[in-house]
Amino acid sequence: MFDKTTTDLNTLDDEILSLFLYFYEYTFEEEDEPSSHFDSRRKILMACMEQNEFKVSQRIKNQQEFFGDIVSVPFEPVQIFELLKQIDSLKHEADNLPPRLYKKRYSEILLAYVEIIGTLDLIQNKEIARKAKATLAVQARYKKHLYPRREILYRVLRDHLALRGCKWDNLNQAITSILPTLKKEYDEYNIEWVRSQIDLKRGLLQKLKQAESSSRKIKKLQTELYELEKILESKYPSKMLEKSNFKIPYNTDYVDETIIHELRNHPEILKEILLGNR
Repeated sequence: MFDKTTTDLNTLDDEILSLFLYFYEYTFEEEDEPSSHFDSRRKILMACMEQNEFKVSQRIKNQQEFFGDIVSVPFEPVQIFELLKQIDSLKHEADNLPPRLYKKRYSEILLAYVEIIGTLDLIQNKEIARKAKATLAVQARYKKHLYPRREILYRVLRDHLALRGCKWDNLNQAITSILPTLKKEYDEYNIEWVRSQIDLKRGLLQKLKQAESSSRKIKKLQTELYELEKILESKYPSKMLEKSNFKIPYNTDYVDETIIHELRNHPEILKEILLGNR
């Protein structure tokens, strides 16, 4: 595992545990491992988290007494347990994951952390807070494409299922079956989206020039427009789009892995397309 991956995951791990121990009380007994043995203490905490065996910390109780019901604990111990399990899984798999897929998995854990605690304000590590804020901004743009891309995926799955006449044995088999059709449809979606963005940015550029707006804004828009035009003119627009700053869901060389990971979080569609899912 390369050093940056180790640092990123350990920093996030420390942040999550630190916040957890702010809200929940735990005192290590003398028979527990010494304080220098972080991994052992982490295992002890995780074992208790899984069972929800924690009391609210005294500092939170004091705040509740002073402020009343305004102060509350935003998460259950078992929720943090699940996050730490995901971090452990990613640590073990990081060496075998492409950088883009690793980054996606890391971002998913970070977003889950923010969702659990409910606000960026509780994040204590400034670097983690900065990454979380940036990831949320990317997610907001990403979601604009997520629904239509997901609808294409579901439609292609259902069309192939109807032609096949029976459900697939497993998810890998299903995605392998539909992948050629799915990539073709996503390529068409990508091209239409690039064309729409070119039209939009050309219109914005014309308005900015007429309004004698700042050269910085005009230059930024011209750069984006040039990049989009190069993508549209290329032999493989989807590959060019993947390498650009314009991010669209399920548009990577590892689209099959990405979709499989996504579908595992949607049991309703798995029930519809796979044998043995009820």
